[in-house]
Formats: sequence, structure tokens, C-alpha cells
Amino acid sequence: MALKTFDNAGGAGDGMWDTAANWDPEGVPVNGDYVSIEADCTCDTDESAQVLNGGVNQITSGNTLTIAAGGTIYSGNFSILAGGEMAMDGGTIRITSANLRLYGNLTGTANGGTVECSAATIIGNGGTLTGNVASRIQFTRIADTNRFYPSG
Repeated sequence: MALKTFDNAGGAGDGMWDTAANWDPEGVPVNGDYVSIEADCTCDTDESAQVLNGGVNQITSGNTLTIAAGGTIYSGNFSILAGGEMAMDGGTIRITSANLRLYGNLTGTANGGTVECSAATIIGNGGTLTGNVASRIQFTRIADTNRFYPSG
């Protein structure tokens, strides 16, 4: 298991999840890795081989992970840290047997998106869940029980 940091500082600098040079150490995350998004990042491919079930996957303050149409991220624990954002732009994040923690914001663009949960818990810790007037963020129960705990 390795920590992979998306810093967009590599030779490509194109902001895309599937560009190996955008990661430190270089290379797209593989099964068992965990990630830290430390620059704006867009995922528009199915990362089904990238089951991020290592440590805590996170989006750091001031950065946005956009999951675009055609993009799917499979993850265990995932935290959107205060000041960070996950933008659902037609894509999907699937959380399995873990927690999605909202210290930062989960937003929907006009294209919306899907949050799939399998034995997962969504915990609001001061973050917000916001849709766009034309969007829909769909929460799908895959299996078992799922819970949502708002902050406050």
C-alpha cells in the first residue's frame, strides 16, 4: 500500500486523474493505494481497477476533485477536508464498507452525479451537500444498510 499524492506538478500538468506524471510518486494509483488530492483533479474514466481501499483517501483544502461523465472512482474511506470539494459532474463515486466524511463540500453541477454506497456511512462534519438547480445527486444503496449523519 502506498500514498499517492495528486499534485499536478509532473511533466503533463493536465489536471487529469489518469495521467501518471500528475502523481507523486509517478504513476496512477493501483488497488490498495490511498490518495491525497492536493491540486485540482478531474476523473473522466472508469477507474474500476483502482479500488482505493488503503488508508484514508482525501481532498485537501483549496482543491477540487471533479468526477466527470464517464468517470467512476471506487473507494473505501474518503474524506473531503474543510475547504476541499468533490464536484459531481456526471460521474460516480462508489464507497464500499467505509465512510464518506464531509468536512468540505460535495456539490452537483448541471450534470449531477451518483454516490453509490455499499455498507457505507455518509457523515456530515461541517461540510455541505449542494445541488445545482439543474442537477441531481443520486444516492444509490448497493447492499446492506447505509446511514447519513448530518452535522449539528
